[in-house]
Amino acid sequence: MRTGSGATGRADKLDGSPSPFRHSQPANTVIPMEQDTVERWWQIDAIFSEALDVPPDERAAFLDEACADDEDMRREVERLLEADEQAE
Repeated sequence: MRTGSGATGRADKLDGSPSPFRHSQPANTVIPMEQDTVERWWQIDAIFSEALDVPPDERAAFLDEACADDEDMRREVERLLEADEQAE
């Protein structure tokens, strides 16, 4: 029996106990992102997708070129690659 209500922003667990995840917005609320943030995630996703096709021993050189001097982007792509490897 679910006691929480997405419409009110409550996120109680199915057993009725409070969830540690409380939202100030209803679950169906879309929070707009800045355009530059969206574009950055598209870039990260594109580099990640390309990197999946690069042999692991060649990825560092690929990321050197693809991410240039953007260390934050490189770290994010590397994090995604690591998560993908762990999922296999």
